[in-house]
Amino acid sequence: MLVDKQGYLWVVQDGLPGVSRLSPAGQVERFERIAGVSTEINVIRSAPDGSLYLGGVGKSGYLFHYLPESETFVNISPPLPPLEADNFAVEDLAPAPDGTLWLAGNRGLFALRNDSLRRIEILPDRQLSLKAIAVDQKGHVWIGSDQGLFRYNGKQVIPYTEADGLPTLTLTFRSILVDSRGRPWVGTFHGVVRWQGEPFRLPQTPNPIFLWLRMNGVPTEFQATEPPQFRDDSYLEASFTSFAFPPEHIRYRWRLLGQDEAWSVPGTEAYARFPQLAPGSYTFQVQAQRSGHTWSEPASFSFIIRPPWYMSGWAFALYGVLLAIILWVGIKFRRTIAERHQAQETIRKLLLAVEHTDEIIFMTDLAGNIEYVNPAFERVYGYSREEVIGKNPRILKSRLTAPRRYEELWRTILAGEAYHTEFVNCTKSGELVSVNASINPIFNAEGQMVGFIAVQADITELKKAQESLKRYAAELEEAKNVIEERAEQLTATVRELELARRKAEAATRAKSEFLANMSHEIRTPMNGIIGMTELALETHLTPEQREYLLTVKSSADALLTIINDILDFSKIEAGKLSLVEGKFHLDECIGDAIKIIAVRATEKDLELAYHIAPDVPTALIGDPVRLRQILLNIMGNAVKFTDEGQILLQVWKEEEAFGEVLLHFAISDTGIGIPPEKQQLIFEAFAQVDSSNTRKYGGTGLGLAISRQLAELMGGSLWVESPANWNLGHDIPGNGEEIYPWKGGPGSTFHFTARFRQQTSVEEAPEEIPAGVTLEGVPVLVVDDNPVNRRILQELLTRWKMKPELVENGPAALRKLAEAVEQRRPFSLALLDVQMPGMDGFTLAEKIREDPRFQSLRLIILTSFGEKDHPERCRELGIWGYYHKPIHPRELRMALYRVLAGETGSIAPAPRSEKQALPPAGEKAPAPASGGGLSVLLAEDNPVNRRLAVRMLEKLGHRVEVAENGKEAVEKWRQGKFDVILMDVQMPEMDGLEATRCIRREEDQTGGHVFIIALTAHAMKGDRERCLTAGMDGYLTKPLKKADLEQALQHLTTKV
Repeated sequence: MLVDKQGYLWVVQDGLPGVSRLSPAGQVERFERIAGVSTEINVIRSAPDGSLYLGGVGKSGYLFHYLPESETFVNISPPLPPLEADNFAVEDLAPAPDGTLWLAGNRGLFALRNDSLRRIEILPDRQLSLKAIAVDQKGHVWIGSDQGLFRYNGKQVIPYTEADGLPTLTLTFRSILVDSRGRPWVGTFHGVVRWQGEPFRLPQTPNPIFLWLRMNGVPTEFQATEPPQFRDDSYLEASFTSFAFPPEHIRYRWRLLGQDEAWSVPGTEAYARFPQLAPGSYTFQVQAQRSGHTWSEPASFSFIIRPPWYMSGWAFALYGVLLAIILWVGIKFRRTIAERHQAQETIRKLLLAVEHTDEIIFMTDLAGNIEYVNPAFERVYGYSREEVIGKNPRILKSRLTAPRRYEELWRTILAGEAYHTEFVNCTKSGELVSVNASINPIFNAEGQMVGFIAVQADITELKKAQESLKRYAAELEEAKNVIEERAEQLTATVRELELARRKAEAATRAKSEFLANMSHEIRTPMNGIIGMTELALETHLTPEQREYLLTVKSSADALLTIINDILDFSKIEAGKLSLVEGKFHLDECIGDAIKIIAVRATEKDLELAYHIAPDVPTALIGDPVRLRQILLNIMGNAVKFTDEGQILLQVWKEEEAFGEVLLHFAISDTGIGIPPEKQQLIFEAFAQVDSSNTRKYGGTGLGLAISRQLAELMGGSLWVESPANWNLGHDIPGNGEEIYPWKGGPGSTFHFTARFRQQTSVEEAPEEIPAGVTLEGVPVLVVDDNPVNRRILQELLTRWKMKPELVENGPAALRKLAEAVEQRRPFSLALLDVQMPGMDGFTLAEKIREDPRFQSLRLIILTSFGEKDHPERCRELGIWGYYHKPIHPRELRMALYRVLAGETGSIAPAPRSEKQALPPAGEKAPAPASGGGLSVLLAEDNPVNRRLAVRMLEKLGHRVEVAENGKEAVEKWRQGKFDVILMDVQMPEMDGLEATRCIRREEDQTGGHVFIIALTAHAMKGDRERCLTAGMDGYLTKPLKKADLEQALQHLTTKV
């Protein structure tokens, strides 16, 4: 931690990237990647001028400097040497007054000055991992490591050990502090110590002395005035010591000048040996250093190794005279030979070049008769050398070269000048050859013309290429014309496509408007149907009437579900389906979805279970509504297509990085399964495996298409396996027992992944754990015929350090209880499933209560949703707790605490399914809940919806006044005082949005604020935002449901 000059507290946490800042006002800010800090930070320090520096981990991002004007950090890390870069970490840093920034880390000591990074060697024979560093007023650097304390004065490193007062050589991280008197305070694993000596004094170690010196094993005088001389190939031995105390803390280093300028690696050995010394002058030096002292002055011994006689001075003089004579004779001889060879070599090279060149070369005399041709002439023209020697070059004429060119040729070369031109010649076989020719006269040493030399280059292929190039250019010109014509056609096509695109966009807009209007037109009568049906169901009805109305409500709800699916799908097609992110808890989101599905699963006698892996983070940021929609779609399908067996939801973590987590959800069932050829079809809109399924099970075929799009919006994907995969590689931990289903069909496993951000600060509600109660080590018996449930309970109980044992039926449970009593390790608790073959949970509980050996055993019943009459039996049998499966882990944990503390757990009746939620025929409906007696203004133009809303509000105990359009609503608001206005959006004369704006404008002038809740049949993207922008406080969609209206008004009651 560090407090800067402005009073801000800066905090660095090990293992976390970035740094936190606490202002004097108590505001916490976090500086991470967006503020320039991209790595884990170990230390924060301030320089004398108040500048802040961060030290962290990484080869390219280990040092950062704070910029106050932009409140960001800039990376100032210079490049590291390749051998130091891997796993580089700065553990501590110290800004010095002279501008040097000292770094201490796992790769040693570094000094940064003027953007230049320099490594300081502390112990040459090893690499130290440094932990702490500080700079005193003298500029001395104090360094802490896992091998002691060191001081660097700019020239040498002084070590400090136990002999200087350190209680241990192991120092702690960032534990050196220099006080105002220049004395360092050092933190070690055995306490804090302070330097007691003078702060800036550096005592020097006493000079060492030689005990003896031996040359070739013979002692020698080491105090002679003149350096002694020894024969070649001698070896030196030296023994020395120092009068510093204690001797075990003395280090020595030596060097032999004349052989090596570098000092040896310091060590405690006081002996040195130098074998097979070459001839020359030498000085042996040795220094001593005591811990806490600088190096002593060197003790020296100089000597000379004589060379052998054949390397003496007079021998080398004789060698020089002999060499000079030999060189003089050799040079004179070689000069003559060299001149002759040089001339021959020049001729040879010229001939070689002429013979191997690709150029055609031939020579003639003054009369034009050929005297020489090279191989290139023979290759091109087809004549052998013997065929053309003595003949005139006219044999090469093709009659395609103008005669005046030959006349010009002879006139030029006879005048002694060179002539350059192009000829078309003829080969021996009659083929034409184009050549670029250069003809030059040849002069002898006296300057007389003696002949001519012609050099020709074969340009036949070049001429052909030129002709091809001309033809290609003509073809390109023709192609250009074609391309221009095609371009004009493409331009016209693009214009047509643009026109088609605009028409398609117009059609999409028309489709969206149509869907919005259809949504409004359908939801308006649906509002009346569902609302009036709910109101009718609350009255006195005959069984036949109630059956009819329940059928109407069920059908209306199914139709509303279809409408919502179609609207969601239309948003997908328009690319307007979006996520609304917020903080949520994964276990609560899954628990809500499970509770909804559990009722339907119980109606079909299906086992429903879920398991969240222990390492899955539950405090997330994402869209819980859309996640719940995917879970309900897939698990709803699992219930729909499964007649017997079980449904299992598993969640585990795929990857985690940079504050994000990718979660994997897998829902397995024992349903009818999906053929392989149909497994991709089910994700298409309006598609199902078999049309007969639509007739038997219902549905639009849009649920999975929408779910796949939602999963992709969440950064994941959705796919299916069928038959179901019960071995996912992420099975629930257990005792090795298989969890394969024992009944049902082949089933399916639907997988989907989704990416979420993790909450940085999580506020968990504290658990009210009874005092003195612990779960650790408590033996508990789990009785359940379903292996999945057994495995889940075993994993949870083991996670809480309890000692669970599992059995699958009642008789096995009784045997296990008896064995535990006999072995004097009786169970404290038993978790009993109700529905088990042979002996159910209540029968087992009766047998346990009848046996006096088990009277102290506390029983908890786990049963499925929808089962009735169980609470009464639980009380009769003295059962401590009664809960519904699948139970939330937190709920089970608290139940176990309460039961062990001697408190009776929850024995409440099971919630009823939708079909059971209404009172039976002949019973009076429950009295309406009081909404607080609000004064409500209802603005609604549709008579049916108006009557419905008025009836709902009156049943909730509120006072209602009605307006049939927006203009009338504004007038009545002006005349009366209302607590809340329910405002329909689409109304004649003045719609609800404009009426709201009008009311808000007048409130700005007069003060006050009336709560306005929108009532709309629109459910398209942007409807809610438009209502809130207009100034409304809430938003309810039609069909209007009494529960939603009651919740909204109760929320407002607390504010009125």
